[in-house]
Amino acid sequence: MTQNILKSSLENASFNIIFQILCRGVTFVLNAFVVRHVGQAVLGVINVRLLLLESMILFLSREPFMKACLTNTAEHNWAQVVNLLWMTVPICFFMSLMFGYIWLFVLSTSEALPSYYTFAVWAVALSCIIVLSSLIIQLVASAFLFVRLKIILDTIMIAIRTITFVPLILHNPENALLAFGVAQLVAAIFYTTSHYLYFHYYIKKINKCKLKRRMSLKDSSDEYVVREFPFKTVTDFLPGQLENKESYLDKKLTILTWSFFRQGILKQVLTEGERLIMTVMPVLTFTEQGTYEIVNNLGSLAARFIFRPIEDSGYFYFTQMVKRDKSINDQNPKV
Repeated sequence: MTQNILKSSLENASFNIIFQILCRGVTFVLNAFVVRHVGQAVLGVINVRLLLLESMILFLSREPFMKACLTNTAEHNWAQVVNLLWMTVPICFFMSLMFGYIWLFVLSTSEALPSYYTFAVWAVALSCIIVLSSLIIQLVASAFLFVRLKIILDTIMIAIRTITFVPLILHNPENALLAFGVAQLVAAIFYTTSHYLYFHYYIKKINKCKLKRRMSLKDSSDEYVVREFPFKTVTDFLPGQLENKESYLDKKLTILTWSFFRQGILKQVLTEGERLIMTVMPVLTFTEQGTYEIVNNLGSLAARFIFRPIEDSGYFYFTQMVKRDKSINDQNPKV
């Protein structure tokens, strides 16, 4: 199992680096396309205001829960983990309402906002809620080493978003934010639906395999050892599947999630500091913001391509191999 986790972590880092290169390449082409057909002002609204809104909602709603629940997954009570992760949906709904109101009625600007700005704000908020409705499956995919699945679905989602966005821009360049909002919703619906469909097929497949193994081993003394997949049907991903009057939530994971949430606020402010300044205090015009964002993306290529994938993969590896409540000398004595 140790070798599988290490191998998966290395594969995850490698695939993520490739994915980040692909993502940045697509983003660069899309930015050039938007500038050519719509203008830098709309690019500034999309890349600074709207993507900051998406980042704020998803990071604060998802990051603390994912970080906490990726810790020592081999010892999870999965029914409690499911319940905890489904709490992200109402939390995301609340944050969507709060940030959506701020983005529409509180933030000041000296320029006229493009048409369909209101639609784009609520489309981004709704897409975040849709994506988080499959968060438990995203966690299971990470915990049980479905490395290629994540990369494939992320890549297809980018392709669908691009395929939806570009024709709408070409058809009506004045309604760029309408195209952006529609593309966000279509991509979010695909991302969530594809996760459920894949694991519906996967669970059905392993159930058939288990039945065949039981029949083949019925008259044999051979043993078959495998890490048991804890979900028997796709409905097990829904909340409330508790047994023996268990508590609804895991207390340790809940406390850990709250700790990550407090740290996450500071991390988000530091990570998105320049976007926050440009959004809260309109020191730059939308055109200048668009130009700055293009330059900033080019300047942060090394961090996005190399360090972020390594950080994510390293975090997963060490959270599986190192336990928080034990000293180093008492952990993994045989490794």
